[in-house]
Amino acid sequence: MRPAHYSRCWLATLLLAYGLFAAAAAPAEELLTVAEKTDYQATSRHAEVMAFCQALGKQSPLVRQISMGKSNEGRDLPLLILSDPPIATPEEARRSGKIVVMAFANIHAGEVEGKEAMQMLARELTLPQGHPLLKKLVILINPILNADGNEKIDPKHRAHQGGPTGGVGLRENAQGLDLNRDFVKLRSPEIRALVDCFNRWDPWLIVDCHSTNGTFHRFLITYDGPRHPSTDPAIHKLSQTELLDEIRRRFEAQSPYKGFFYGFFTQDRTSWYGYPPQPRYGIQYVALRNRLGILSEAYTYADFKDRVAATKAFVLSNFQYVVDQDAFLRRLLPAADQRSANLGMEADRSHDLVLRYKVVPLPGRYDVLGYVEEVKDGKRVPTSQTKDYPVTYLGGTEPTLTVKRPWVYVIPPEQVAVIATLQRHGVELHELTEPKEVEAEITLVNQLRQAERPFQNVRLLTTQQTTKRTAAVNLPSGSVIVPMKQRLGTLAGVLLEAESEDGFLTWNLFGESVKEGADYPVVRILQPMEWSTRPLPPLNQD
Repeated sequence: MRPAHYSRCWLATLLLAYGLFAAAAAPAEELLTVAEKTDYQATSRHAEVMAFCQALGKQSPLVRQISMGKSNEGRDLPLLILSDPPIATPEEARRSGKIVVMAFANIHAGEVEGKEAMQMLARELTLPQGHPLLKKLVILINPILNADGNEKIDPKHRAHQGGPTGGVGLRENAQGLDLNRDFVKLRSPEIRALVDCFNRWDPWLIVDCHSTNGTFHRFLITYDGPRHPSTDPAIHKLSQTELLDEIRRRFEAQSPYKGFFYGFFTQDRTSWYGYPPQPRYGIQYVALRNRLGILSEAYTYADFKDRVAATKAFVLSNFQYVVDQDAFLRRLLPAADQRSANLGMEADRSHDLVLRYKVVPLPGRYDVLGYVEEVKDGKRVPTSQTKDYPVTYLGGTEPTLTVKRPWVYVIPPEQVAVIATLQRHGVELHELTEPKEVEAEITLVNQLRQAERPFQNVRLLTTQQTTKRTAAVNLPSGSVIVPMKQRLGTLAGVLLEAESEDGFLTWNLFGESVKEGADYPVVRILQPMEWSTRPLPPLNQD
């Protein structure tokens, strides 16, 4: 059932009132999206997105198009680079002194409004002349990340949502992977390409475009930001206070839509909760890189046209926030990087790595704009009568397990998958050039639990009990050193710690080398020492 609140006629009237349909020259046919050409009855195929990107590049001198990489089935993953004056490479972007921002869409290829909205936004930012934002920002847009899942369009997919009637693609990629659960293990070519883009371009703010599932409410966009408790404290504080409120205010000021935190009702309708803040999710992963990740979730029961318009307005509001807060962000994010590079040896335990946590409410009460609901055929459905629900928002975390940062981690050279995955994440690595005896902290895995069923083709592992001891260890030449005094040190620690809720052990990257009753392969060295090392050669990512 589609709530009457989101009827197209009602929204069109509001849009006219807001002046969003101001007269303008209609785009050329090749610069109309499939959604626009079909009156929002269909969404674009990969070839149509590629044709749009190429046409936009020909029409506007402010657009450069490159490929981020290829999908599992060999399709290009397009990246549009928008800037005035034009920029083609990360090196040019750094020399320009501009902040780089990014939006990507279609990570779940059944959630297609972002794909159409990002094509339209790229067009509106560059034609007929450049938008003022392009003087301040370098904007990266990937409209179609899950290119293979997108080609499986079928009207049966996500039939509950408000169109398009022509159907949408699949949630998973061609490997059967949910790409928004792949940011730890990096087993899909699509997320490897995206993370490589993060490494090369270093966008300071990244928006990930989705649509919701399940809960009925009256918000066209729900959103999320950095919540992992090991996020840099200043970034975490910003996210818990004004960041999302500022973006929401901009979004609501320039559109007829409402926004709220992404989430779901508890059964009794007294609390509102989201997904766990684990690095497997792209937004939380970005936060552990000391950058601002923003989740955009369009309301699935709204008409397709309205979901596209709201997504476009929300992403634009994010970019406007960056320009408005330019001086503040130029202090905040480099300072977070500097803190990461200096952490590890202080007595201050406030910088410990948080490995596990519990969810707690944020202060205050919030109103969720919803509907009076009734039960039909055993399911809750909304009526046409509106109702506001006062709730607590379970958007905070409280650490339940922490560990002091070591000086370095050391990984045996035979752990090829672990080392290669760290390199793909962009973590700085070195290798010993000669054997070395060191005093190290060793973790004994006393108890290990493996999930009964596979998830993302992996039977997840959890350490239930460990014991740490300090002992002399002989490190062979070629052992890989992971220094914590680097920008991605927090990310590396969360990935490598044996007791991390969502790290490499969780996803079984160590294979058979992690066993109950055996020592964990990675050791921690707590104090600085002299040794002979060299940078690890770059990974061949072909």
